[in-house]
Amino acid sequence: MKLWILEPCVNREYDPWKAGYDTYAGHVIRAETERKAREIAARHHGDEGANAWLHSTLSTCIELLPEGPEGTVLYSYIGS
Repeated sequence: MKLWILEPCVNREYDPWKAGYDTYAGHVIRAETERKAREIAARHHGDEGANAWLHSTLSTCIELLPEGPEGTVLYSYIGS
């Protein structure tokens, strides 16, 4: 299995991340393919809707590889 990180990207024509109060800021998913990772993320959406995770114009989906520099891969921050 591969590990994928999905995150929002800004789309000037349609920005699902401003759709409501309860939106997801990202997913880390274990799946064989990018398509399967996107499908899993789409099943666990908030007000941004499933399409936000299914389409590459609305979200990024990058395979996490074991190689790379030392440091944080993902952090989550909730501000006041």
